[in-house]
Amino acid sequence: MSLDDATFDAVFTSDDSRFVDDAGVEEHLAVHRWAADADDADHALFVDPCSGPTLDLGCGPGRLVHALLLRGVDALGVDTSRAALGLAKARGSVVLRRDVFDRLPGEGRWQHALLADGNIGIGGDPIIGTKSTAAGRRSPGRTVRVGRRRSRRGQLPGRPRPPRPHPHVAGGRPLGGRAAPAGPGLRIVRLPRVEDFEARARGPRLTARVGTWLGVAFGICFLTGMWSHLQYDPPSWAPIGPRPASLYRWTQGLHVATGIACVPLLLVKLWSVFPRLFARPPADVRRLALHALERGSIAVLVASALFQLVSGLLNVVQWYPWSFSFRPAHEAVAWIAVGSILVHVAVKLPVVRQAFAPETEPDVERAGAPGRRAVLATALGASAVATVLTVGQSVPWLRRVSVLAVRDGTGPQGLPINRTARAAGAVEAATDAEFRLEVVHGDRSVTLSRAELAALPQRTHRLPIACVEGWSRSATWTGVAVRDLLALVGAPAASTVRVTSMQTRGAFARSELPAVFVEDHRTLLALELEGEPLDLDHGFPCRIIAPNRPGVLQTKWVRTLEVRA
Repeated sequence: MSLDDATFDAVFTSDDSRFVDDAGVEEHLAVHRWAADADDADHALFVDPCSGPTLDLGCGPGRLVHALLLRGVDALGVDTSRAALGLAKARGSVVLRRDVFDRLPGEGRWQHALLADGNIGIGGDPIIGTKSTAAGRRSPGRTVRVGRRRSRRGQLPGRPRPPRPHPHVAGGRPLGGRAAPAGPGLRIVRLPRVEDFEARARGPRLTARVGTWLGVAFGICFLTGMWSHLQYDPPSWAPIGPRPASLYRWTQGLHVATGIACVPLLLVKLWSVFPRLFARPPADVRRLALHALERGSIAVLVASALFQLVSGLLNVVQWYPWSFSFRPAHEAVAWIAVGSILVHVAVKLPVVRQAFAPETEPDVERAGAPGRRAVLATALGASAVATVLTVGQSVPWLRRVSVLAVRDGTGPQGLPINRTARAAGAVEAATDAEFRLEVVHGDRSVTLSRAELAALPQRTHRLPIACVEGWSRSATWTGVAVRDLLALVGAPAASTVRVTSMQTRGAFARSELPAVFVEDHRTLLALELEGEPLDLDHGFPCRIIAPNRPGVLQTKWVRTLEVRA
């Protein structure tokens, strides 16, 4: 960049810049107006008359391009100022850094060309710019709109300037992150600005593409999560039953896998839009209110998404550094997150559409600065690697490579354990030689010792056990069909059963077994696992095992089976 370019950028990143002409006359440059959103006058002069593809020459920070995109009009801004284009990209405008007198993309297809604000960004001469534009881009039905607004406080001066002026800056204010000319030892410190972030890859095109992948992963995670929540209190309309036996195993494994995949994608998306955090709010009250509402909705979206991913990961490792109940909180915030995503997509849809439009400038990597495609590929690669390194707890054939999986599939009798008998406070009752299972139906009941249970007709089935944390494992279970136990007290097989455990600590000491599961002959009161009596931590003396049920509802250390009326 030449000295002129550096000086030019410095002026338009300063809070207080003044132009000094050759006669020594000083004029204030109202940068805040230059960088603000398009106002009513801009819409009347430039935006509303444009009905087709529009080229904004000397676009500056892209307020007109942004306004056109929001109206659904294809628009491209061209300027030479890095600072201006940094502001334009941060607000979602599609812009190109190039001299407007060079060859431009799409020549011959632009229906309108704009030259506004005295064309300071292209050398300050709208007459020359107009002639060039007209010569290269005019044809029947096409327009060149030249605008020069009156200079008043809060606007840029409108009269033409000599090409590439050398403004002097008064007052010792910072210019583009640099210290303005001032006395020795003076150091200026200011908050970052959007244009201070120069990463080539940042911008709407990267954000839209990462956001699409993130939306797909988050959507799958949401749907499988809602399916998991329905298991705990299934409504009558939900098709929840024992078939297929491994359905919950795969849906919950997919839920955890997509949640983990979301983490790198969310981090890259936040990186791509991070400079927007430092965008200065508009001065107009109405636009300021809309700006505040948009920022507020984004804050809700980011907060809810982070809560879901962080709390979900902590649940996978079974660490709960909070006092609220995880399941209802996770479900409630999931709805907030999805609602925020839908609102965000609706608001940003014009920008997203433009971001997926054909490119007007090749994505070329600079030395030390990766391009958009490289960042996108890295994000997707990191997401895939994170998934593969953890999904082995759900996918058996990946267990050897899933070195970060929380569960490796091992445990007593070859099955992992979430809660031990000691942690559940069930050791004393479960090991009592006087143990008796009680089966109750109205005023009828029967009590059975473990030996008497073992003397009843036994069934053996290979069934998966899958936990909400995402791990799962298939095993061979032997025991008495629950429907056979109900027959002992005259209860119909199509009965809902309340199961009560001997545990004294922790959640899910009681569970409800719906009739559709009780009817299935594979729903067992299990006594053996892999041909051996149940280990104490696996629910000795007896436990429930049913196809297609969450692990927390496969009640261990069962004391009572009560038929619901």
